[in-house]
Amino acid sequence: MIRIVLADDHAVVRAGLRDFFATHVDLRVAGEAASGREAIDLVRNTEIDVLVMDLSMPGQSGIDA
Repeated sequence: MIRIVLADDHAVVRAGLRDFFATHVDLRVAGEAASGREAIDLVRNTEIDVLVMDLSMPGQSGIDA
């Protein structure tokens, strides 16, 4: 099982990615973040394998995070 965290400031993008990953039995979305700060907190506190992050987000971008 590959655990994925989704980080994007657009809820519709996160929902689309979540639905896409749900169609694969070996992938599981372990968390979602709407900002770079939330993504950092999730990575620190959640056991994950992959982080799918938007590079351009308000506040703290994916690059800064």
